[in-house]
Amino acid sequence: MNLFAELLEDISFARNENVKIHLLIKYFEQEGNHANKDEVLNLLVGYYPKKGVSSKQLKIWSTELTGYPEWIIDRSEQEIGNFIKTFALLLGTAEQKVPERSFTNWISAISRFSISPESEIKNFIKNELALAEPRQRLLVLRLLTGMFKSPIPEITLVKCLSKILHIAPAIISLRLDRGKMKRNVTISELGKPTESESNNIPWQFPKIKIIDNPPVYHGKCEDWEAFGYRKGIEVQLVKNEKTIYLWTSELEIITDKFPEIINSGMQIHEDFALYGQILPGADGTSLEALKNRINKKNITKNDLQSFMAVFCVWKILKFEANTTIKSRDIYKDVFSQLNNFELINKLDFTSPDELTSLHQKCRQLGYSGIVLREKSQTDIYQLWKANSYSINAVLMYAELDVMENSGIKSLTFGLSHPGEIIPIAKVSTFSTSIDIHEILSFIKENTIERFGPVRTVSPSRVYELYFDSITISKRRKSGLMLSNVTIHRKVVDGPILVDSLDSLKTLL
Repeated sequence: MNLFAELLEDISFARNENVKIHLLIKYFEQEGNHANKDEVLNLLVGYYPKKGVSSKQLKIWSTELTGYPEWIIDRSEQEIGNFIKTFALLLGTAEQKVPERSFTNWISAISRFSISPESEIKNFIKNELALAEPRQRLLVLRLLTGMFKSPIPEITLVKCLSKILHIAPAIISLRLDRGKMKRNVTISELGKPTESESNNIPWQFPKIKIIDNPPVYHGKCEDWEAFGYRKGIEVQLVKNEKTIYLWTSELEIITDKFPEIINSGMQIHEDFALYGQILPGADGTSLEALKNRINKKNITKNDLQSFMAVFCVWKILKFEANTTIKSRDIYKDVFSQLNNFELINKLDFTSPDELTSLHQKCRQLGYSGIVLREKSQTDIYQLWKANSYSINAVLMYAELDVMENSGIKSLTFGLSHPGEIIPIAKVSTFSTSIDIHEILSFIKENTIERFGPVRTVSPSRVYELYFDSITISKRRKSGLMLSNVTIHRKVVDGPILVDSLDSLKTLL
């Protein structure tokens, strides 16, 4: 358990995916404890032990178990910003002695507490967990209270296992999906091939190159095709006999997240492979809502009724053995009658000036840009994105990274509204042109209130934000949701240049 706790701590400091993969490979390739590695693998793919006690109940027991008065625990939590981490630190005894427990034994002990009496859980925490090394205490408490979430994205885990087993990442994803259906994933099972799995993996995804200016035409405009582009989830739908899989461009299987598309696709008796996007299928459905489906464990009937999805076909990669017929002709003959399917909209142009005019009007046409493809290079697309929208927004809240005790996890910005400032966007990724250390210093000097890791700052720092699109969202106080928000630059110290919510609504 100590080695796994150490691994998680090292990963929390690793901001580069390659570093995380290296750390995972180092852990899984160490000698001995093969059974522990399977337990760890199941934990990383999301099979957590049942919760033994709530964090609320643990807080009630905290004075009894730590021996500290309530005011010290509360003050420590305010400083640390996380109760579980606070409790783990205060629980330690003067003489540290790590119990002789394997990872499997810890998991078994935690699992049985879901049906154990309170006295047994208290004794375990006080007499066994308190003697463990601090990192172990924190990890076990997160597992015990159901607050542990794997810090490893599945695609990162797939890349790691691919390197260890020397198997293609798509095959690993397929076998991992098979293991998850049995609710038991082992490294030895991931190394075993199954029939027809090579027919269920996606074809190579076409390349999409982002361009800032119209392409240089080699030849005539007739040698090029243009399509209206809408932001979506890049995917492939692969059907082989009675099986069908929906793959993302990162080789993640999301078949169970979009059953409406799968059910429609299964109506076609022939085998096929389609490349395209998942897009919002009705007014009121946002792309963000569809992306949230991917992270949900179970898709409800409400998800399907409230947030409709369609598969926008860009290209038919395979249709039985016949690949000589054009994609658009196959689509019209076979797929056009299916629900939840549509064909990417082709734009006609006869000159570079006409294409430039289309690009300037693409937002009015409902597009986020124009996709261009030279007919002689069928697997290379060029995306000429529409010009970004921009607003001046004031910094309201900052969520600090409690795992590092430094750094910024996200920043929330707001717009002016009569008598108040309304939150409008949260930014979690930052470009290298933004000075994070300077922002962090500003936050520390201008914090008004603290709520765990979240800081409320004085509304005196304004930034220009870029974003790609705006949609109506009833779940947000502003009633609006911005997509792909990035910080462009700092504007000025002072709230004078903050845009209003009403001015943003004019962009709808």
